[in-house]
Amino acid sequence: MFKKHISEKLSAYCNDELTAEERREVELHMEDCLRCKREFEEIKSGVEFARMLPQSDAPLNTWQEIEKRLNEKDSTTTSPSFSLFPSLRFSPSVLAACAVLLLLIGIGFAVFWMRRDEGPKVVDKNSSNSFEVDCLAGAPKAGQDIVTNTGRLAVGEYLETDNNSKAKIEVANIGKVEVAPNSRVRLVRTGEKEHRLALDEGKLEADILAPPRLFVVDTPSAVATDLGCKYTLEVDKSGNSSLHVTHGWVLLERDEYESLVPAGAMCQTRKDKGVGTPYFDDASDTFVTALKNFDFENGGTPALKIIIKESREYDTLTLWHLLPRVNGKDRELVYDALASFMKPPYGVTREGILKLDKEMMDRWRQEIGIFWFPE
Repeated sequence: MFKKHISEKLSAYCNDELTAEERREVELHMEDCLRCKREFEEIKSGVEFARMLPQSDAPLNTWQEIEKRLNEKDSTTTSPSFSLFPSLRFSPSVLAACAVLLLLIGIGFAVFWMRRDEGPKVVDKNSSNSFEVDCLAGAPKAGQDIVTNTGRLAVGEYLETDNNSKAKIEVANIGKVEVAPNSRVRLVRTGEKEHRLALDEGKLEADILAPPRLFVVDTPSAVATDLGCKYTLEVDKSGNSSLHVTHGWVLLERDEYESLVPAGAMCQTRKDKGVGTPYFDDASDTFVTALKNFDFENGGTPALKIIIKESREYDTLTLWHLLPRVNGKDRELVYDALASFMKPPYGVTREGILKLDKEMMDRWRQEIGIFWFPE
C-alpha cells in the first residue's frame, strides 16, 4: 500500500518544529517516497539560502527618528492613531515596530538583489575559500606542493596521488572527498552556488551533506551531480567511469541522456558512448551483462528481452530509464514490463508514456520509486 504524502509536515520538519515521534514518521516516509524526499530537499535548499543572507543592522538613530516622526504626526492630527479602516486603530508603538520590520525586509531584499548574479569566485592558494587537503597516506601532491600533513588546493590545481598515497579533500563546509591511490583530481571552482571537481583518472569517495546540485564532479565521460548523498566514482585510463551510490541520489548526465541513481544502485559510462542505464548492485549477472551489451555494444532487442526476463520489482529503476532509450516495439515491450509490476497511476496513459510525455513519465516514476528503497 502507498502511504499518504506528508507535504504539510515537511516545513515543520525542516525547522525542528515536530515531536520526536512525528519526526520519525516523516523520516520513515521519506525513505520510501521519492516525491516527498524531493519536496523536502527543495524546502531545505530555501532554508539554507535564507541562512546565507548576511544580517545588517539599521542605523543607530533609526528608532529615534521613527518615534519623532510619529509623535509629530500624532500631535498635529485629531485622530489618536492611524487607521486603515475606521474600526481598526494602531498605537504609535505598534506602527514603529511595523516600520522597523519593513525596513529590515527591505534591507534583506536589497542584499539579495545586489548579489543575485554573483557567480562562484575563483580563489588563490592562500584564500580561505580554497579546499583543505589532508594526507591520509604517502605523499600526495596538491599543485606544486607535497602534502605531508595538511595543505590547500586552489582553483585550477590538481591533487595527485601515486601507488602509495591517499588524501582527503574538505569540500568547504558540506562534506569530504577521499582520493584513492593513482588518482588525479582538479578543483574546477568553488563558491556559494557550486563546488566543482574534475576526476580525470582514479577513484574518489564523496560524502556530502548539502542542498541538491551544490557539489558536482566532472569525468571524461559524464557529469555527476550530487543530490545529497554518499558515493564512489571511479575513472579508468580510457576515461570510462563507474558510479556506485551508497546513500541518497546522484544524477549522471551527458548530452540528451541522464540517469538518476539512488542508494544501492550503480551506473556505467563510456567516453565514446555516454551514460549507461542505472541498475541495482544485487541484480543478476545475466541482467548486468545484458544491460552492458544493450548500452555499449549495440545489443538491441535480443539484449532488451533478456533484461526484461531477468527483471525484478527493484529493476523497474532500469526499465523506467530504458523507455526514452528505445523506440517502436521495443518501447512497448518495456512499457508492458513496467506495467506488470505497477500499473500507471490515474491520468497516466499508455499512449502518453509511449510518446514520452514528461509529466506522465515523472508521475509514474514517483509511484514506481517505492520499489527502489528496500524495506
